[in-house]
Amino acid sequence: MSLVKRPATMEEYLELIESALFDVEELRMSVDFDMEFMEAALGFVEPLAKDLRDLQNAIKDGSYEF
Repeated sequence: MSLVKRPATMEEYLELIESALFDVEELRMSVDFDMEFMEAALGFVEPLAKDLRDLQNAIKDGSYEF
């Protein structure tokens, strides 16, 4: 049994992606603030942000298929 409600509309998917992009930006700021302890996160923050933006664009332009 899943406690997480899945998005039911494209708008809900886009809101979820926006939320994830916000979280990635906060992670990026954390890395900038505490480079010594957060340096390992640098390897995935940018690729993750790019993948999320690509997904967001694909949904918006209609090229993403579920």
